[in-house]
Amino acid sequence: MNRKPRHKKKDRLVNQALAIYSYLHIGLMQAVGAFVVYFAVYAQEGFRPPALISLRVEWEKDYVNDLEDSYGQEWTRSQRTYLEWSGYTAFFVGITVQQTADLIIRKTRRNSIFQQGLFRNKVIWVGIASQVIIALILSCGLGSVMALNFTMLRSENAGLAC
Repeated sequence: MNRKPRHKKKDRLVNQALAIYSYLHIGLMQAVGAFVVYFAVYAQEGFRPPALISLRVEWEKDYVNDLEDSYGQEWTRSQRTYLEWSGYTAFFVGITVQQTADLIIRKTRRNSIFQQGLFRNKVIWVGIASQVIIALILSCGLGSVMALNFTMLRSENAGLAC
């Protein structure tokens, strides 16, 4: 209550500092977190990140059915495709979890959740619930959209993404 109300002509809701903070700081952190989850899914299956980066040409060849991972296991094209789609899904779930956490963090930057009254704000909870429901539908295979190439996440990958 100590702050003056904003001036409609001079004070913008989104200024340059907020845009830079949102896209460069928060956006980069979310992208790095999602890529960590993405590469961790591949590493769990045997493709370590340094080896994975140099495998792209061989990975895309449809006729290669004996591609070796970092531990000498051979992967067929269909197995690689399923792993690739699992990586996409884990990346999406990682971004979703980070955005939900970021919303709560931004809302309660100065006060705790209980002081802020976050539990009384029904609009935020509808937004969080809708985002989580959409993520569950897409990542649990209930509404698998072939254009997105998502698969049902295994429990250890889902735990990794959260």
